[in-house]
Amino acid sequence: MLQVRVVIVNVMSGTLEYGHGTLTGPLVSTMIAGEGLLEEIEEAFVAGFEAGMNVLMEEATMIFSQGGNTFFFVAQTDSAQ
Repeated sequence: MLQVRVVIVNVMSGTLEYGHGTLTGPLVSTMIAGEGLLEEIEEAFVAGFEAGMNVLMEEATMIFSQGGNTFFFVAQTDSAQ
């Protein structure tokens, strides 16, 4: 089980299950109306996790993909080091 909290326009959160390279579960969202691309991104996150989001970790990059949507997250280096 993994607790997830995503903020784009709305705060979306939920408990996801990980298995076979996939995160699956519902996200609950606040109901603030988003516009255009931001709303599409939120819808892709919710639908992706409900269907099962593929997860790949490569060095400092985490990639989520499902259907025609792919999200890349890259860890920032700590400039204080």
